Amino acid sequence: MKKIFVFIFLIISAYCYSQNDQNISGTNSRETEPFIAVNPTNSNNIIAAWMSLTYPFKINTKTSFDGGLTWGNVNSIPHFSSNILITSADVSITFNNSGTAFICYVDYKLTLDSGFVRVAKSTNGGISWNNPVNAINALIQPDKPIDRPWIVCDQSNSTFSGRLYLVSKSYYAATPPQKIWISISSDTANTFSPIVRLDNPVTTGTLTNIMGTPTIGADGTFYCAYASYDISQNPFPRFVCTKSTDGGNTFSQYTIAYPVTGSQITDTLYQGSYSLSANPSIAGNLIFQAVDARNGDADILSLYSTNGGQNWSSTPIRVNDDAISNGFGQDMSWGTFSPNGIYAVAWRDRRNGITNDTSDFEVYTSISVDGGQSFGPNFCLSSIPSPFINQIRGNDFLGITLNNSDVFVAWSDYRTKTPNKEDIYFRKESLNLLNSNNDYYLKKPLQYVYPNPATETVYINTNNEKIINIEILNIKGEIIQECFTNNFSVTNLPKGIYYINVKTTKSTFTNKLIIE
Repeated sequence: MKKIFVFIFLIISAYCYSQNDQNISGTNSRETEPFIAVNPTNSNNIIAAWMSLTYPFKINTKTSFDGGLTWGNVNSIPHFSSNILITSADVSITFNNSGTAFICYVDYKLTLDSGFVRVAKSTNGGISWNNPVNAINALIQPDKPIDRPWIVCDQSNSTFSGRLYLVSKSYYAATPPQKIWISISSDTANTFSPIVRLDNPVTTGTLTNIMGTPTIGADGTFYCAYASYDISQNPFPRFVCTKSTDGGNTFSQYTIAYPVTGSQITDTLYQGSYSLSANPSIAGNLIFQAVDARNGDADILSLYSTNGGQNWSSTPIRVNDDAISNGFGQDMSWGTFSPNGIYAVAWRDRRNGITNDTSDFEVYTSISVDGGQSFGPNFCLSSIPSPFINQIRGNDFLGITLNNSDVFVAWSDYRTKTPNKEDIYFRKESLNLLNSNNDYYLKKPLQYVYPNPATETVYINTNNEKIINIEILNIKGEIIQECFTNNFSVTNLPKGIYYINVKTTKSTFTNKLIIE
């Protein structure tokens, strides 16, 4: 009886399916901080990259052309110098609409008297990379702005399609005030513009080690989130969204949220991550997620915007669905959208371990099919738990990317328990499976209207299908309004119940809409 109970408990609480994740880093000693990206021209082409802590530290990459089932050989990205003190870290990858991949990383001398943010590109899906260019020089500013650089590419059909945005920050130990910086390339990473302050006029203030997380909207708008605590500007700490609608020439700032009492992650063994993601299928839809301890232990909380970051949902959604305030912490979270507007977030989770910061962990994920208004049940991606990796710096991130049918996640794992040997594990999972984790979420369509109820503007997600026309009907079935784009105003309509008929090039569907 005891064995049966344990078996049922594991099925109900963990949703774990064994033998599906795989070690993709090989037999090197220590591998950490992975990043993965999928080619928009070939949804089975995935590039994974990570920091190898086998001396001398370097960036390694691998490529798959069958959706992650098999992987090619390891490529090591070259240092800018053969000096034995040169090390690499903080890798990110993006693609343009033509399938060219760009890899960005920090390459610096441990004495900090030289170093760069470097960018290389690949035109063959990551099989090989050209010679990297030095995009940002560590010595260009006193704060050495070459820490945690993230690169994103405009994949929209806007005027700025193909433009690369590289966001970096002050070196983590730089004297405050630390800063967020941006550099731009309009020639496929051949050259990069001089860096400019991104946390301007809203500064990071007295905060340290604050990164900017960039993303590009469906209309080509650039967004970036960062934290600010400058009492000369605002008496409270806050998360800020900065945006540019003109290709990075000018920026405006909006407050995402003010953390409440207890929100701050003070335990250094928890990674207080956050990320901002823009829906590539619906302009103006953003999701911000962060690790937050307001409930007494670290949770993954999420907010959404439907108007390009000007306003945000007022109540955060708790994404992790274990019992609230149970003492089990979640951290190291990252999120992103699929091309057709499905959002997924992944994180490190201790719910099946013990209630302290050094507990064994598994990696979980959850998806939202309605632009961040709700999340489905959590899904365990790890086939077995990993012992805690006791490394305060150098193991800060996991990687997540999506195509229109699957989510791909990579993380650093210590399951072998071999001293000084962490591996990069990878898991692919079907979005249909994640969406069917229970009956309620199975019924949530991938085509929908939001927000619902609505007061001002309504947005339509058509799962990347082109809209032919949209009809708004009253309760009597009478057509009272018609439009031909994926958003429309309802401020002229009385409060009540309506129906939305949407016709696309591939399908038709009807949604109920409540106007308040």
